[in-house]
Amino acid sequence: MNTRLVLLFFWCLPTWCLPTFCWADAVTSADAVNPATERQRIQAQRSQVQARHALDEAACQRNFSVNDCLALAGAKRNELLGDLRRQELSINATEARQKASDQVSRREENLSAEAQREQAQRRADAKAQSQSRQQELEDKAAQRADKATQVQANLDEANERLRARQEAQADRQAKAGAAAAEKKKYDDKQAESEARQAQILKRKQDSENPKK
Repeated sequence: MNTRLVLLFFWCLPTWCLPTFCWADAVTSADAVNPATERQRIQAQRSQVQARHALDEAACQRNFSVNDCLALAGAKRNELLGDLRRQELSINATEARQKASDQVSRREENLSAEAQREQAQRRADAKAQSQSRQQELEDKAAQRADKATQVQANLDEANERLRARQEAQADRQAKAGAAAAEKKKYDDKQAESEARQAQILKRKQDSENPKK
């Protein structure tokens, strides 16, 4: 990765990281989230990320390492969109838990002590299942992220091999051109020398056999 690309990365970093920092400052507790407000915020930030990515793609077209620049911009966009998606899922889960809790509270008002114990057990079982499903989703998300990272690494490696082959081919062509120029120069000198020798021989023959 060249110096210009590294500078572009650190120049973009503060703005790219804005959604994550805003989330940390705005939300101190999952239970304090207003779902509608947070969904609006996430949608607005998602639009900002896409808009910024479009600007970065345009800027990459003027960069010396276009592919690397585009790959970096795309990876950063995916990271931020993934973070916003995780926030959205967290909000959905929090809202679902709150709704479920409200429903349980209403039902418990008319339940007997025994029924309440049974309900508590079912609730605990449901919570355990929910946590298990959430963990499974997080594991799958982590696996997808690892796979995306590996794909990008493979792409970078392929691009590097392509650049190396192109540079080697250009070097061979340059050497071939130089060799051809040297050969032409040598052939021209040989032809010139042969022409001079022929003229000398002709003058000698003319002097030895003067016209009568």
